[in-house]
Amino acid sequence: MELTNEFPNKLYTAGSIKGLLMKFRDTGAVNRLTGSGGPRSARTEENVDLANDLVVSQEDTLQTHRMVREILIIT
Repeated sequence: MELTNEFPNKLYTAGSIKGLLMKFRDTGAVNRLTGSGGPRSARTEENVDLANDLVVSQEDTLQTHRMVREILIIT
């Protein structure tokens, strides 16, 4: 495609350009619609507090570092 040749430093793919063109033909714009995508429900105040408590509880225990995802799986 001409765009991929004209902008080689961009990571445009033929599929992404085709998708944008199809979206533009269908809707007249390429912006996401308001409310598209799922709600962000994982970062609740309760989950943040729980993760903080678990991280702090490991500070005195050497060599037991866990990633945040591992901590949240435990709970």
